[in-house]
Amino acid sequence: MFNTPQMNAIRFATAVQANTYSDDVAAQIPTDSEILEMIYPVGSVYISVLATNPATLLGMGIWSAITLNFVTGSTTVYAWSRVS
Repeated sequence: MFNTPQMNAIRFATAVQANTYSDDVAAQIPTDSEILEMIYPVGSVYISVLATNPATLLGMGIWSAITLNFVTGSTTVYAWSRVS
């Protein structure tokens, strides 16, 4: 089985839901901010139909707007890249 932070987070969440965890395991359950760091590491791209900076929405990171032309029909799409 893979031993990555993402897989460990899934295992811990499953153990919490099943109430089959010990205090040692519970102490290792990642916080919300740690989970967001796993999902959106530096270099990741966030795409949305909202013009709001992801730092405002997620409460973490410094994001830079990406200027690209997207073919989306009538919807405006905004893209952001996490720089730190």
